[in-house]
Formats: sequence, structure tokens, C-alpha cells
Amino acid sequence: MSSTELKPIRIDLSAGLALPGAARVSMTLLYNPLSEPLPVSGQVLITQAIAGPASHILINHVAGELHALGFQQGHRVLRLEGTYQVALPPPVIGELPQKFSALIVVDNDWVGHGSFRYGSHTLTDVPVQPAPQA
Repeated sequence: MSSTELKPIRIDLSAGLALPGAARVSMTLLYNPLSEPLPVSGQVLITQAIAGPASHILINHVAGELHALGFQQGHRVLRLEGTYQVALPPPVIGELPQKFSALIVVDNDWVGHGSFRYGSHTLTDVPVQPAPQA
């Protein structure tokens, strides 16, 4: 490996309000800091204390880009998109594809705010921070 090659960097982020029953978005993402623009890919898990399949949504592949903001040093915008499948209720057999998207603004410490859309749900201006390390 040459000195100009760099392994992708992993980012674990968590987003959501600290309210009972509120949705929580957990993101495990990879990016290469030597690419321009910075492509990002990874996995998203959305959990919520509700009954049914919407209580646990796993999006196995999300992709997007990380951009530095020129007008405010140290701030970045992260855009993500992906799809996931939702099982149709009985007696119907099958799955329905749903879209996921996120727009997040963070500082160099990965702290900020984001808005998320998944299926018919929208979370707006929720806090984003690095996920606690297990």
C-alpha cells in the first residue's frame, strides 16, 4: 500500500430525540477522505417503540456524499439515500419497496442536526452525534 492510499474511515452516528417512543436512527458509515467528493456508504437501523414492522427497519445499503461547507469552516453536509422492503399485511403476499433519505449537517466532531425520511415518516431537525462505543 502506498502512502497516498488510505483505508476507508468508519463513522458510527446516532440521531433522534430523547423522548419516550421517539424514533432513533443509528448509522454505520464508511468514507474515504482522499476522494472528492467524499462518497459515503453503509447501513442504517431505525428503531421506535411502536408495534409492527416499523419498530425495526434495517436499511442494508445506503450511499451518498459528504461535502465540506465553504462558508463555515469545520461544517460538513452528509446526504444519504437507500431503499428497504416492507412486508405487505396479510392476506397479501409480498413486499413493497420504500425509500430512505437523510440530510445531515455536522461539525468536525460529528455533532449536528439532520432530517430523515423513510416510507411515510419524516423526522426534522433532530440531534445527531457520534454513537456510544460498545
